[in-house]
Amino acid sequence: MKKYGWKVLAGLATLAMASTSPAQTTNTLRITGSSAYRAATHNAILAMLDPAERVYGFTGSSLSSASRAQFTGRLAADTNVICNIQTVFSGSVDGVIRLVYRGSNTFDRTDWPVGTNLTAGGTASISFLSETAPSDVAMSDAYQNSTKYTSPTLVDNIVGVIPFIWVRNSDATNAIANMTPLLAQQVLAAGSVPLSFFTGNAADTTKVRSVGRNADSGTRVTTFAETGFGIFTPPSQWQVLLNGSSVTNVVPYPAETVLGESFATGQSGYGSGGTIVTAFNATGSNAAPVPSTRRGWLISALGVSDANNVNSGNNKLTWNGVAYSQDAVRNGQYTFWSYEHLFYGSYVSGNATLKTIADQLVSTLLSTDPGTAAVQLSTMKVTRGQEGAPVSP
Repeated sequence: MKKYGWKVLAGLATLAMASTSPAQTTNTLRITGSSAYRAATHNAILAMLDPAERVYGFTGSSLSSASRAQFTGRLAADTNVICNIQTVFSGSVDGVIRLVYRGSNTFDRTDWPVGTNLTAGGTASISFLSETAPSDVAMSDAYQNSTKYTSPTLVDNIVGVIPFIWVRNSDATNAIANMTPLLAQQVLAAGSVPLSFFTGNAADTTKVRSVGRNADSGTRVTTFAETGFGIFTPPSQWQVLLNGSSVTNVVPYPAETVLGESFATGQSGYGSGGTIVTAFNATGSNAAPVPSTRRGWLISALGVSDANNVNSGNNKLTWNGVAYSQDAVRNGQYTFWSYEHLFYGSYVSGNATLKTIADQLVSTLLSTDPGTAAVQLSTMKVTRGQEGAPVSP
C-alpha cells in the first residue's frame, strides 16, 4: 500500500467527494529522465492540472531546479481524471533504460516522492517519504537509438528543443572564451589541454581540464555527438574535491559502474549538472592546496539553467564563435542542442487513463513556453535528424 501522508489523503478524498461519480481512481504516473528539462516538465504538469484543486511539493527552494516533486489534482482538460504525478530526474539514459527494462525489479526506482504536506502554492524543501515502483514515462535529451537500450522500441514524442552551453569554472581566466568541435575532441580525449589552445599564446601553459557527466546523462550523449567525439567513446574526465567553497584537489574521476556497465578511472563523471555547478562555483582550482601537478582551470558542458548558475551566468563560452540565445538556436547559428523526447512503453500504451495523462503532458509541453532554458518546438526554423547531425532549414 502507498504510504501517503494525511494531508495528501485528505486532498485526494476531497477530490473524490467533489466528483459526480460515486468512486474514482487516483491514477499515478511516474516520470523520470532528463534533469536538463525538469523545469519545463514541472511547468507543464502545473499547466495541465486544474488549479482549483491542484496541490504539489518539491525538493529544494525552486520547482525549476527540483530533482523530485509530486503533484495531485484533476486534468484541466478532463476533470474526471484524477492524477498523482511523481517525478525524479536523474538523467536521460537512466530514464530510457528504466522503461526498456520495466518489469524487472532491478530497474525500479526506490525514491519516488510521497508528500505529507502538499499545498496549493507548492511546498518548497519538502521532506518526502519514498516508495519503490517502476517508471512510466522518461524525458530524454537523446533519441532511443543514441543509447545502447534500443529494444523494445518506445513510443517517442518529440516535445521541445534543449540547448547546452560550455562553461568555465568561476575563477577561470576569461581567455577561455570559445569552444570548437576539434578542441572539444582533444580535451575530452586527453583530459586536459594547455591554455594556449584557447589563446594562441605559447606561453600560456596552464592546464584546462574536462569535467563532465556520467553515462546516465543525455548531456553527455549530446556533447559527445555534437563535438564528433563519439557517443560511446570513453572520455578522460576529472572530479573536483571541495572543502566548503574551496577546491582542495582535482583527480581523475573514480572508476564506477553505471547502468550495469563498468567505467575505468577517468571515464565516468558527475550524476547531475547541479553537482558540477557546485564544483564550478568553488574557487582555487589553480592554486594551493591543489597539488601543483593538478592545478588548472575547468570546463564542462551544461544545460542552460545550470550554466546560468555558474558565476551568475558570466562564465559561458561561445560555440564555434556563436553565443547562445534562443533565437540563435531557432535560426541555425547555434547548433549545440538536441530534441527533447517524452518516451513511454507498452504499460502506458495499454492503460487508457495513463495514456490520456501522458498524452496530455505531451500536448501541454508542445503548447507551453518552456522558459529560457529550452526552445518551444513550434518556433524552430531549422531541424536535424539526430544529435550532432547537420542542421538544415
